[in-house]
Amino acid sequence: MSPYYGDLAMALDTHTVNQQSSPEAKIALFRSLFRGRDDVYPRRFESRKTGKSGYQPACANEWARGLCEKPRVKCADCPTGASFQ
Repeated sequence: MSPYYGDLAMALDTHTVNQQSSPEAKIALFRSLFRGRDDVYPRRFESRKTGKSGYQPACANEWARGLCEKPRVKCADCPTGASFQ
């Protein structure tokens, strides 16, 4: 766990993160607002048709027969929800 979380709890409890706050409290606040997910990681893709690219959650069942229903069912709507952790 980051050493900044203690400062964050203190800063958020008193609602006093301002210009005079410690750098640690400011960093903790920033990190809490822009924190990413720890339970999944992204996988980059690129469309051969359109050339567009993007990211989607990596999945343990991607293209597995009987489990993955791509492209009919989007990953975000998949009932198995087997994102890597």
